[in-house]
Amino acid sequence: MAAGKWWESFGDPQLTALIVKARDGNRDLAAATARVIEAQAQTRIVRSALLPDVDGQASALRSGCRGGSCLSYVPGQTLGLTLSAGYELDFWGVARGNLRAAREQLKSARFARQTAALTLTANVAQQYMNVLSLRRRVVIANDEIAAIARILDAIDVRVKAGATSGLDRAREEAQIEAVKAQLPVLQAQEREALYSLAVLLGQVPEGFDVQPRGLDEIRAPLIGPGLPAALLKPCCRPAALVSAMEPIFCRLSSMAGNSSDGNIWRRQPSGNS
Repeated sequence: MAAGKWWESFGDPQLTALIVKARDGNRDLAAATARVIEAQAQTRIVRSALLPDVDGQASALRSGCRGGSCLSYVPGQTLGLTLSAGYELDFWGVARGNLRAAREQLKSARFARQTAALTLTANVAQQYMNVLSLRRRVVIANDEIAAIARILDAIDVRVKAGATSGLDRAREEAQIEAVKAQLPVLQAQEREALYSLAVLLGQVPEGFDVQPRGLDEIRAPLIGPGLPAALLKPCCRPAALVSAMEPIFCRLSSMAGNSSDGNIWRRQPSGNS
């Protein structure tokens, strides 16, 4: 499995195809990608302020004449090239500050796109699983209705034979009506999940459908060992998040150095000792 393609661990080609289609056609992800391209262009524009301005100009002049007056005229050709360069000193560091801000904006845009892509793939997988599970619940409800109907037929025979009373039949009728009442709700939830999946894929909900597939055909992914606290390590955090947290760490370090006891993390005693 390729790095980052966690959905392939389910072993479902249809889920993989849906996620690929969503990453290609989702409007929110396309907007996030456009913001990354915009931030890249803005960074290049701001960086140009630190480079020298070079200007060049070339010229060519050719002279000649016609007729008898040109007997003593010497034709000529003049070529010219002018170059000029200028550089503005960033004495107050404004241009360098603008460049750092533009780079941070680029990191933020890239992190936002990664977040949008991760959210999109997770929502597609969740809605796809919801569709399959709700369809399975509809099948189970129909099977339960058919089973209760057979029980009612058997109870009718026992009632006619005088082996039981009508109370058992009333109980089964109440049970079958309760199941029938749940069936439209499950079907509505299944359509809602299907329409949500279509929107995530950037398609029109009308006419959209997924191929029938049982949940038992999907392989449960293996979860590797590890703790959520491992995400706190700098090596596991996105670069934009690390750069954004650096000023906070520096501020906390300065607070720790200026504190009277030298440790701001020491738990203060509560109450009177």
